[in-house]
Amino acid sequence: MSNLDNIINKILDDAKAEADGIIQEANVQKDNIVKAKVDQANSQKEKILRDTQDQAKSLIDRTIAQWQLKSRDSQNQAKLEVVDDIIAKVKEDLSKLPTETYKNYVEVKLKNIDLGPNDELILQEDKREELKDHDFGIKISDDTVKDGFCVDHGDVLVNNKFSDLIDSIREELELEISNVLFNK
Repeated sequence: MSNLDNIINKILDDAKAEADGIIQEANVQKDNIVKAKVDQANSQKEKILRDTQDQAKSLIDRTIAQWQLKSRDSQNQAKLEVVDDIIAKVKEDLSKLPTETYKNYVEVKLKNIDLGPNDELILQEDKREELKDHDFGIKISDDTVKDGFCVDHGDVLVNNKFSDLIDSIREELELEISNVLFNK
C-alpha cells in the first residue's frame, strides 16, 4: 500500500501545487485588475479635478468680467450724471444773466436776424418788465419765454432760447466736458 499511498500523495501534492499555482496566478490577475481599476479611477479623478478647476477658473473670470463691466457702467453713469448736472447748471446760469448782459446778448443776436416790420421780440419772462421800453428796433411781444429770447416772424419763430441752443449742441458739450473732467 505504500506505493498506492505514495501515488495518492504524489497526486495530492501535484494537485495542491497546481491549485497553488492557479491561486497565485489568479491573485496576480486580481492585483493587475485592481491596479488597472485604481489607475483608471485615479485618471478619472484627475480629469474631474482638472475639469472642475477649469470650470471654477472660467466662472471666476466671467464673474470678474461682469463686475468690471458693472463697475465701468456705474462709473460711466456717474460721469453722465456729473455732465448732466453741469449742463443743467449752465442752463440755469444763462437764464439768470444780469439784465444788462442779457440785453447786450439780445442786441448782438438781433443784428444777425433779418427783421421785418411785423416781427415781434419775445423776451425772457423775468427780463421783459425791465426791458419793455428799451428800443431793440423791433416790437416787444406780450408773450415771454423761460430763457433766452425768440423772434416771431409770423409763420416762423427764430428760437434763441438758451436751453434749446444748449440742447442742440449737447453732444459736443458732453464730449468737451467729459474730456476736461475725466481725461486729465
